[in-house]
Amino acid sequence: MKKFLFALGTASLLLAACTSGSKSSDDDDARTNGKYTINFKVPQELTGKEILLVSIDGKDTLATAVASDTIASLSGKIQDPTFCILQIDGLPLYNVVVEPGEISFNNDNNAVGTKSNDVFADYIAQTDKIADKLEEAADEEAWDKVYYGEIIPGALKFVKENPNNPYNQAVFQQFAMDLDAEQIKIFCDNDSTIKANPAVKKLMENAEKRQSLQVGKPYANVEIPLPDGSSRKLSEWITPGRFTIIDFWASWCNPCRQEIPGLVEIYKQYKNAGIDVLGIAVWDEVADTEAAIKQDGIPYPVIAIPKDKSQAITDAYGINGIPSILMIDPQGNIFARDLRGAAIQEAVDKALISKRR
Repeated sequence: MKKFLFALGTASLLLAACTSGSKSSDDDDARTNGKYTINFKVPQELTGKEILLVSIDGKDTLATAVASDTIASLSGKIQDPTFCILQIDGLPLYNVVVEPGEISFNNDNNAVGTKSNDVFADYIAQTDKIADKLEEAADEEAWDKVYYGEIIPGALKFVKENPNNPYNQAVFQQFAMDLDAEQIKIFCDNDSTIKANPAVKKLMENAEKRQSLQVGKPYANVEIPLPDGSSRKLSEWITPGRFTIIDFWASWCNPCRQEIPGLVEIYKQYKNAGIDVLGIAVWDEVADTEAAIKQDGIPYPVIAIPKDKSQAITDAYGINGIPSILMIDPQGNIFARDLRGAAIQEAVDKALISKRR
């Protein structure tokens, strides 16, 4: 299933980068006394504006200055490498790990000149070469082969080779939703900050749950809370002997709504061929769900779960984000999951072929 690689602040993980040159004796002195210097370009329209060097969480301001020219510099002392954003007039311009030494930015706006920044710039350059293959991928299967077979392993290699590098947290955030439990553990084992993040524990639990509900495993027959206060088992909506597509969605989720017309067509075309469609609205107000059902003309059953009670359902399936679409086979096992777009029709085609055997 195709995914997006989000930009890391102002610098994309997939931008090409150049490695830095050799270090001077001045850099060695800087490492000894904790001094850092950051040299950078300022857009002409932002000259005269305030410069802030702010920690990535926004809690600390490490340095301030005024951009008196199109070439600016910040300096100070620091003990521990700190992931920061360089802002001018409130606009984020550069990401940088502030650490002792002289730091600058290459043509792709990637920080270079010190150890943490250099290894990350190298990682970006390597990832960029692999990412070109994504553009050339002929189909979803080819795309996934590159993404899961090369790009994610590259991220794991980076964190293994650079334990506790401040950039590890950003790399983890890029791929967290696509990692399995073993891969999340690799990040945790190599970065104490990631390991200490309470949100990561939840991601690990969901990854383990997804692992237990892979293709071929029985679906989770969860208890479904209803708006009237009652509850029913999911199996009450699943007809044995038929395939069932289950769509976890919400009215406010645009990607979810974009999948609905295709699901409606599949329901109309294949309901007499033994394929059902079931919507399960999560993380949503019941009234909003009901309004969306009418607006989108959804003919198949949709379970509207009270917003404050739906988290238990998504947790049971290890769902981190929606839409999350899966298919259950006539025996009650997971036939396919993580379906989007054309992959839904492909799963339907495979289901129909299996019925003929």
